[in-house]
Amino acid sequence: MNFKIAFVCKNVKDKYSGGRIHALTLAYGLCEIGNKVDYYTNVKPIFDDDLSKNEYSSAFNYIINKLFNWKNLKSDYDIVFVIPHLKSRLSFVIDPKFYGFCKKLTNNSLARMVFLDFESPNWFQSIHKGIREGSYKYSDKIIKSCEAILSTTKLGKKYAIDYYSRYNQNLKFFQLYLSINIDALKNKNLDQIRSDRAIFFGRFDQAHKEPAALFKVLEALPQGYEILIIGDKSSLSKDSLTKLSILSCKKKIAVVFKKGVSDKEKFEILIDSKLLFFSSSFEGYGLPPLEAQYCGVKVICSDLPVLRETNKYAFFTRFDDLDDLKKTTNEAIYFKIKPEELRASVLEIASPAVFRSNLEKVINELCLNA
Repeated sequence: MNFKIAFVCKNVKDKYSGGRIHALTLAYGLCEIGNKVDYYTNVKPIFDDDLSKNEYSSAFNYIINKLFNWKNLKSDYDIVFVIPHLKSRLSFVIDPKFYGFCKKLTNNSLARMVFLDFESPNWFQSIHKGIREGSYKYSDKIIKSCEAILSTTKLGKKYAIDYYSRYNQNLKFFQLYLSINIDALKNKNLDQIRSDRAIFFGRFDQAHKEPAALFKVLEALPQGYEILIIGDKSSLSKDSLTKLSILSCKKKIAVVFKKGVSDKEKFEILIDSKLLFFSSSFEGYGLPPLEAQYCGVKVICSDLPVLRETNKYAFFTRFDDLDDLKKTTNEAIYFKIKPEELRASVLEIASPAVFRSNLEKVINELCLNA
């Protein structure tokens, strides 16, 4: 396999994004199995150094332009990957240029265009009706120019077939689980004695991540625990911070905030912790539960079909039901399972080796069996 592949992806300066990390992981994975990748973007992502790529860095090339208005287009690509984003603040300027460039680049090379499907709008709207309305205005238009849709999960592919076929009846549909970044754990002791610490991902600016569940988590935790919140403390209102302070004092639970955490820092936190609370009411995949279990951390998450698909040993609960959350937390704390069993369950679908093997199958089917 030796294809020339382009990625077109909009990044936000100094901001971590699961979808953007997904795209970059995919791009480096394609290099690792023998392809060359040009990565068109507006800014080099802050998380680039988190991903190991020394062995094949010569096969990867950033091409950066703030406005996605390159003039001299290459004409030797076999595949162009479109990495969609929700309608931007300057959508009337940026988004037409972004998707227009994707189309021009594809046409100039007579390449196959692949759309990376994080979650199709019909799937998201089935859970959160009314949120993100109009956010897919520009990304929907590019579908008629695509040859294939690449979804992350089996459930996601099912929704993708239903939605994207409305715009293009000739699409091919593929599914590929993303790998976790095991390289960030090199030389780490995954079986060390752990602190009485729980982790909570506080995406306080995203309603569907259910950030208010933090207060229920504090109620459910035993006294003496520490809760480490990966998120921006300044995103919380004054009233919320006051409530958090009162509740933590009452329960004798230490509260620590960390923001802008790199993969290496995140994994260092995980291998010294016992629990992860993942309260999101919608996920297209959900890397944090997989990462946590690989590190030997027990995961308590929302009872979502997509999380059940990928997390064999997670504990599922309702974060709006305090009694159920307390019961599930207690079960997780006392559940006996070896860390290596948790790791093995993750490696079945999300190891780099499995990812590379399945990625090669997808690319071969797309290009060689067309």
